[in-house]
Amino acid sequence: MPYELFSNDARLSKVYPTEADVWKVARASGLVADVATEQEPTHVLDNQYETRPCDPEPNEDPARNKVEAEGDAWTEPKKAKAKGGAAMTRLLLLLLFVLLAPVTAQAGVAEQSLTRANAKVRAAVLHDVCEVHVDEKRDQLDAEDRAAYASILKELQRSLDAKDDPERATQTFCEFGRGLQKH
Repeated sequence: MPYELFSNDARLSKVYPTEADVWKVARASGLVADVATEQEPTHVLDNQYETRPCDPEPNEDPARNKVEAEGDAWTEPKKAKAKGGAAMTRLLLLLLFVLLAPVTAQAGVAEQSLTRANAKVRAAVLHDVCEVHVDEKRDQLDAEDRAAYASILKELQRSLDAKDDPERATQTFCEFGRGLQKH
């Protein structure tokens, strides 16, 4: 039975052949949290995400989705090595962390999630939240990026629900995001 990642009733990922395949994609997307219990550590999906059995869309092939997801996991590290090696990648990540640390220390959870997102997800969130106020760019993202997009919007909504002035909080979020894009 094929499975997919859901948030409430919204489908967030492509359909994969097994539940284990969905968990792999969710872990690679940063949607799995490690939780310590008295017996042993366990893994849970963040933010009310869940895996469910489902039927694929008419033109969707769960096996092909799995191969593509595994291909992404194997090709990305090779690209980084080809452009200067793993040491250079770690150095650039450390530099980015040092530059953004003062900014993210004062940021809320949604802003921190936006900081960790890739450029495509960040641009889609900022476009949809700050410019057009609809989910225009979300549907142009692949499954993993849609999951990250949904996670950021869920954190933003939680933040806005807790604020006295949600409009101002949204404006602050947008200013923060635009500042990230300039770096």
